[in-house]
Amino acid sequence: MFDAYTTNTFQDSQLFRYHLKAIKEDGYAFDDEERMVGIRCVAVPVFRNQEVIGALAIAAPVEQISRKNIKQIATKLDVGSEAITKEIEALEKG
Repeated sequence: MFDAYTTNTFQDSQLFRYHLKAIKEDGYAFDDEERMVGIRCVAVPVFRNQEVIGALAIAAPVEQISRKNIKQIATKLDVGSEAITKEIEALEKG
């Protein structure tokens, strides 16, 4: 059982695993007031050598991140993630 921070926090491990599978398929994660009421978050992975080494995320009030614009935000974050990944690769090549 997980600690409940809000009424939206996943407390069922099976539901949590289902959402992890969806995150992997979609390529982004979405926090719908699970940690803090009134705040939503969208995040995408950052890679190094095809391994996830971090995340690029944005959190904002629910009025600024609607369910309708999640994919649009994730797409923009993905562009940033790809740029960071390329920069990491360039730095490693020296």
